[in-house]
Amino acid sequence: MGGRLRTLRLRRRYTLDDLCEITGVNKMVLSNIENGLAPKPTLDSMYRIAQALGTTIDYIVGAEEEISADNRAYFREYLGLPEETKKTVRQMTEIIKR
Repeated sequence: MGGRLRTLRLRRRYTLDDLCEITGVNKMVLSNIENGLAPKPTLDSMYRIAQALGTTIDYIVGAEEEISADNRAYFREYLGLPEETKKTVRQMTEIIKR
């Protein structure tokens, strides 16, 4: 978890001080999370960290792979499609995968 958090923070070019200011999570707590020294952080803290880094708690803790902004945008568009169109998209995807 700490490695993913550090990687995301550095990608955004945030210092620990920056992330502390944005999230309201104590700098020492953030450092300890990154270094694997913190006891389990609160859900509220993890939510604020994930929001600030543009990701999900699941990604930070390793429960899912990172989803690109393009893929998130595509999925949002997909969700807005009528059910019949979604069915067609799924069928086309199955054909392409073969």
